[in-house]
Amino acid sequence: MPSYLRRYLSLFSTTLSSSIGIGTGETITLASVTNLPTSTEITITIDRVDSSGTATPSKMERITGTLSGNNLTSYTRAIDNSTEQAHSAGAVIEMVWNATDWNSLVSGFLVGHSQTGSHAASSIVAGNLAACSVSAGNLNFTAGDVTLTGSETLTNKRVTPRITTAASYTTDTGTSLNIDNCDEFDVTAQAGALLFNAPSGTPTNGQRLIIRITGTAARALTYNAIFAASTDLALPTTTTTTKTMYMGFFYNSTAAKWQLTAALDNFA
Repeated sequence: MPSYLRRYLSLFSTTLSSSIGIGTGETITLASVTNLPTSTEITITIDRVDSSGTATPSKMERITGTLSGNNLTSYTRAIDNSTEQAHSAGAVIEMVWNATDWNSLVSGFLVGHSQTGSHAASSIVAGNLAACSVSAGNLNFTAGDVTLTGSETLTNKRVTPRITTAASYTTDTGTSLNIDNCDEFDVTAQAGALLFNAPSGTPTNGQRLIIRITGTAARALTYNAIFAASTDLALPTTTTTTKTMYMGFFYNSTAAKWQLTAALDNFA
């Protein structure tokens, strides 16, 4: 994965401990690394000036790599249009802001943003989530301890119910609810007797299910055994002409039942 973001140390200057030739097999040792960043790659500039401060543009080279002790490792030579070349022991080493590092910073920003600075929807993919400390699969944000599976308090948020709608089911063929993606089941013009089959999916304890049903006339209603009533409130057995009826259920995982807690009829 690219290392787009690199740290800097202002006004840093040191020297090359021993001479180096060309290629990536050279040992690049800095005489001093005091306060240099080690958490990211760094870019050093060699021979921009000589020991007297005189500019030596024909000898300059920029190299990006990672510090390990006093050595620059895993490095890339001749960046920022500089020229790979040999350097003598004592050559001046500096940290100088350059176009390659700036363009790398921009590239890192554009991974998750558009040119206008807004977040780019196309960047919300597994390959990019890991780069911004988000665990792909559960969106586990390390910053702030916010997790989709954690206990969070939501303020001023609206939860839109997931509604399954049908006009009518053929007499006693039942319903096709999937409780994993349904909070409310609406039947708008039931034209025959209706059997409520056991919903598919995996309900959770305390999950709610609303059933709203309107018949084209009085329609008989029957239920799978997973729908349960109490001695205080029976399961409705028929719709009332063309009126609308509501039934409210909670899932009780101990009883493994959808238990009826409310029923109200005769809405126009």
